[in-house]
Amino acid sequence: MQSIQTILEYDSNLLFLAPTGWGKTTLLLDLAKNTEKSIVYLSPLRALANEFHVRCLENKLSSFAPRKMKELNQAIKGGLNFKLFVLTVEIISEEILGDLLEDKIIVFDEFHLFYYWGKSFRPKLMEISETVMGNSLPALLLTATASEEVVEFWKSKTNGYENRYLMNLGNQQIKKEPKSFYLIPKKEWAFKHLELSMPGIKLVFCQYRQEAKGLADTYNQKGFTALSCVSGEVEEFQRQMSVSVKIDYIFCTSTLSHGVNLPEISWLYITYKVDSLDMWLQMAGRAGRRGEEFCLISRQRGKRSYPQAIISLFNFLCHYGVKKIGRVIHALRRHYHS
Repeated sequence: MQSIQTILEYDSNLLFLAPTGWGKTTLLLDLAKNTEKSIVYLSPLRALANEFHVRCLENKLSSFAPRKMKELNQAIKGGLNFKLFVLTVEIISEEILGDLLEDKIIVFDEFHLFYYWGKSFRPKLMEISETVMGNSLPALLLTATASEEVVEFWKSKTNGYENRYLMNLGNQQIKKEPKSFYLIPKKEWAFKHLELSMPGIKLVFCQYRQEAKGLADTYNQKGFTALSCVSGEVEEFQRQMSVSVKIDYIFCTSTLSHGVNLPEISWLYITYKVDSLDMWLQMAGRAGRRGEEFCLISRQRGKRSYPQAIISLFNFLCHYGVKKIGRVIHALRRHYHS
């Protein structure tokens, strides 16, 4: 911890890589308690920023988490100072950017998203990361998944720093590997498996928001407790989760691949082909964060070899076949005894 603090207080850039669920947030809170500088925490996700703000307050740290640009502008122009500014990039205006970043440590949480989303549908993520690194401001970049593409981007933007560091405690690793991994060629196979109603909470990643919401409606109509979470509805999902006594299914888009505390997951489904290994690993890492065992069903093999993937496909067929036959036998017995 002391070495990280020293690095950042001397206008350096540190790309910090550690597995999902490793405790990067705790490390950041410790940094805030020990450094004399204020910290600007930048998150690509509002839900992630909200959760970090709560952690700051629980640790009795002076934290400011405005939701609107006007609120942030007034605070900066009024000279208000906090230990932590917890922000999403969309509320940062050009007129206060310089004052906001001056003499502070800038933290990019889930840095890979600043790259992937920044180069596609949220250009401001890319713009602010380039501004910080282009001006050689002290910065801590946190992520569990940095592909070679992300690392090369970081290298290309940090040439102006006198000192830049890459600290790798486990890149592209999830906290706990699944007890069982099953490869499936079609998403319909995953939906068929859902019908087995295996015990435990099932977390299902869907490609489209309407698909996630539609599946939640379907399983609620079947008598299960099913929640959905899509972009723009995270806070409502968190509210529903807090009042649900028992949850059977969570259907979501990639919105739930980062942040948002979840209960223990028993079955995790990735029903579509994800654009990058980084994003796939973030989804796979949503289970096992408390050390619980879980099974993963996916349309991609992740970091597994082709032979391992073929074996996992065979294993799925055996697993599904045995469970399906067992359900049929059970139904026949009930019918016979009735």
